[in-house]
Amino acid sequence: ISNIRDTATGGLLPFQEKHNIKLKSLFLNLSLGVDYSLLRNVYANVALNISYRLNNSFDISKSIIIPNDYVYPSNNSNSISLNIDKLNSLKTFNLGISLGLGANFPISKYLNPFIEVNYHYNPFDIIDNNWTINYLTFIVGFKYRI
Repeated sequence: ISNIRDTATGGLLPFQEKHNIKLKSLFLNLSLGVDYSLLRNVYANVALNISYRLNNSFDISKSIIIPNDYVYPSNNSNSISLNIDKLNSLKTFNLGISLGLGANFPISKYLNPFIEVNYHYNPFDIIDNNWTINYLTFIVGFKYRI
């Protein structure tokens, strides 16, 4: 928190900004895993996930938190884009694991609709300063046995 001068009174006001980073990069993911049958049509899975960043797309902006009614003079808004075109600390490769549960609904010898939920844990930072991405996925699909 810093201070700014109030133009009406000349006094000091508390001033605080936040930086927003919106990651829009595309990643190519490879998962190597195994399914373990728990019941007839219910299974658990575990996988090793390897991610490769295909591009370096993101938006970086800053916003005024305090005071609420203060705006940047250049655009008359409380948020402004920083127009940074490169984020050097964004890592190209990432490694993680996923754990999940799924269920098959066999309709023939070769075709099985399924649902699956997985938690993806990435212990390594994708950017410096302890920024990791962990996420939950819900999958509905078909498995075809060859």
